Amino acid sequence: DRKDMPVPPKTAIRRHVLPEGLRETPGQGRQESPLTSIDFLGLDDNSTAIPPDVAGGVGLSHIMTPLNDRYRVQDKSGAVLSTSTATAFWAPLPAPSTGHTDPHVKYDQYANRWILVAQTTPLTDNYLMVAVSQSNDPTGAWNRYYIKIDIGGPIDTAMDYPLIGYNQNWLVISMNMFNTAGSTNLGTRLYVFDKAN
Repeated sequence: DRKDMPVPPKTAIRRHVLPEGLRETPGQGRQESPLTSIDFLGLDDNSTAIPPDVAGGVGLSHIMTPLNDRYRVQDKSGAVLSTSTATAFWAPLPAPSTGHTDPHVKYDQYANRWILVAQTTPLTDNYLMVAVSQSNDPTGAWNRYYIKIDIGGPIDTAMDYPLIGYNQNWLVISMNMFNTAGSTNLGTRLYVFDKAN
C-alpha cells in the first residue's frame, strides 16, 4: 500500500483471495494444522560428520534424507528402502569420491524426478555434484554430473552450501563463493541448467 510508488500504466491489478476454507473468520483466528497421522525416524546422526547438515525431500511415494555422510530413502510409512554412504553414491564419477558435504535434495513435481546436489571438499579441489533420478523412484538409477568450481585467476575460488531451485524448464543452483582459504566471502554464484539436457 505504498503511495509513493506509482503503478506502471496498463498494469492489471489483481487481488489474491484465499479459498473459503482457508480464510480467517472474524473471532475464530487461524485454523491450526492437522495432526500428523504417522511419524517415524528418518536418518539419525551417527556423529561421523559434524555437523550432519540435515536435509530432506518428499515425493509421491518416497522420502529422501541426505546427511553429510549418508543418504536414505524411505517409503511414506517409514520403511527403509535404501541407505548408502555419500562416497558410494558419488563413486561412479571421476571427481573426488570422498568428502561430500552440504547435500540438498528436492522432488521435481514437473518432471517427476529427484534432484540431489552436494559439494566436494577440500576447498582447494572443489566440485559441484549434481544428480537427477531417471524416474520418480530414488532407489533406482541416477544421472550424475560434476562441475569444477575453482576457476583460478587472481583469487582461487571455492563454493559452499549449494541450494536447488527449479521450474518447468530450468534447474538453478546457487552457492556462496569464498577464497580457497575460506576466509573471504566473494558473493554468490548461480548455475542455470536446461532441464531437457
